[in-house]
Amino acid sequence: MTSMPGLHEPLTFIRSLSCLSVIFISFCRLGSDSLQYLLSDVCPLTSISLICCQLSAVTIEASSVLPTLATCKIDRPEGFHLTFRDEEGKRVRRSLSSWMPRIRTFKLRGCEADLPIILAGCSSLQNVEVSEIRLPKDMQRQLSAPDLGRFVSDILHHSNVKTANFSHLPIRHLDFRCDTLHYLTLRGCSLSAATIEALCNTQAPRLTHLDLGGPGTSSGYDSGLQLNSAFLSTLILPVDCSLA
Repeated sequence: MTSMPGLHEPLTFIRSLSCLSVIFISFCRLGSDSLQYLLSDVCPLTSISLICCQLSAVTIEASSVLPTLATCKIDRPEGFHLTFRDEEGKRVRRSLSSWMPRIRTFKLRGCEADLPIILAGCSSLQNVEVSEIRLPKDMQRQLSAPDLGRFVSDILHHSNVKTANFSHLPIRHLDFRCDTLHYLTLRGCSLSAATIEALCNTQAPRLTHLDLGGPGTSSGYDSGLQLNSAFLSTLILPVDCSLA
């Protein structure tokens, strides 16, 4: 299913399709009821993509499970805010593996999020993108750049992820081991030469594609890079970097 630009509240139409499994909605305004329905276990979705939509704040029960969902993409939403609450009404964090046990592709780009979803430990996840995320001001005071590095490292460590994109996040250091990772995009991240060397040489030994493009991210490259990976075939460096 795909929507027409400007369509408002397609919930009535969505509910009329009892066997709906794939949804692609772009440039629409979805109210909280519509979003609540799409992110519930009422319809047996295998794939949902919400592209450049005006979304509402939505609260999901912490006990809800989407057992068939394999692909979830929320790209550049406006007004999107996700909250999980338990039976007592308290806000809680939720692991992706318990909410979407069969998820293979997860994408969240271009929105404000307090990261209520724990992506670490999701064994089914193969493709992940969490990029261009704006943290709320209260979390900006609590977290420093290395903390988001740990957030990314926890997702990748001993996972089955093959492609990952964490562009334009405040990441400076990564510490993980992932033997399945082939494609990694970290555009706009301030990574040191030592971190890049560790990525290619030890942390992701089968990495074939590393994209570090974007301005203002060339800290520490002047001394050169010592890469000895046998698999790396593509390396995209920032536009303003200089190598010895």
